Amino acid sequence: MDLLNIDLGLFRMKICCTKPALMTFILILGVKILCAQNLILTQAQYTNYCVGTTISVQGYIANGSFNSNNVFRASFRQSYNDSIHYDIPARFENGAFKVEIPAKYASDENLNYLNVSIYSSSPYKVSNEITVLIKQLPRVRFDGFYQYVPAQYSEYVKTNYTVPNRPLSIRIKANGYNFSSNSIKVIFNSGAIIQPSYGNLYFNPKQESYTYKVDSVRNECGYGLIEPSEHTLNVMPYGLEITNFSSMDICKGQKIYLNYNSSYKFDDHTNWKLEILNNEGSNVKTLDLTYENAQLSAIIPTDITPNGYFARILTSTPNIYSNIFGKLNIYEQSDIQIFTPNIEVYPQEKVHLVYNY
Repeated sequence: MDLLNIDLGLFRMKICCTKPALMTFILILGVKILCAQNLILTQAQYTNYCVGTTISVQGYIANGSFNSNNVFRASFRQSYNDSIHYDIPARFENGAFKVEIPAKYASDENLNYLNVSIYSSSPYKVSNEITVLIKQLPRVRFDGFYQYVPAQYSEYVKTNYTVPNRPLSIRIKANGYNFSSNSIKVIFNSGAIIQPSYGNLYFNPKQESYTYKVDSVRNECGYGLIEPSEHTLNVMPYGLEITNFSSMDICKGQKIYLNYNSSYKFDDHTNWKLEILNNEGSNVKTLDLTYENAQLSAIIPTDITPNGYFARILTSTPNIYSNIFGKLNIYEQSDIQIFTPNIEVYPQEKVHLVYNY
């Protein structure tokens, strides 16, 4: 048997001759197999990243290369509604995809859990998804001072007045807060430093009147945005406290009595007023107070809207605001007036009432 080898580059041919008139051709084709490219992300789930930085998402490119005109992009998707939060350029370096996250101030979405994937343009390929946490720069607004009023439901009422050494609650609306790191730090122009949370924040004010505003705010991602807001807190020279009302439930047109304590000795020339406040601390009515028999009294006006209110005293010479007291529940005038004095009544006993309507 004769064996003839013929090399044709891509083809190699062996010719076996057993008979002169018969030849068997065996073609062996050399094939170069091309595997499809793959983008694989290996970054740990729920990794934290800050906006305004270039982040590294660990991963690799498997099986092949991309064309010279290829570009990578990173897609950050909201998981709950499938909307695209970011679609931004990416590049592959040293075993990671580099992505520059734009700087963004926090909104009501304090923390953004996003599903991220990398995709290519030439050829078009999409990686697996991982979930990451994108933390934003903080945003704060100082909403003022509030006095705790131990009313029926323990409420906080906004105020611009206080007495020395009385801690107040302050309200700061803060976005970009991270519970795990207690991260937001708010610095006031007075030097006070507050770390906001979702509870009530207590604040020890200066001993004199002062206008407070936020100087700076930052979290682990950097300095944030301050919504312009300032509040003046007036510190009274003397303490003045309402201790009780004759009744916390009263009808329009009726007289109400109240008692007070003060570190100042008022004289006969003092002018007394009672401010009726709503839940926001705004003045609804100002009533004249009369000093009689070591008590103060006022007539509830008939043109006030029935509701629950807070109250505080205002004096002149000197000018002093008291603490906020309440709640005082004001009702419509009754169509019937009962004149029978207070008496003890036993079960099943008949009582005669004297009334007018």
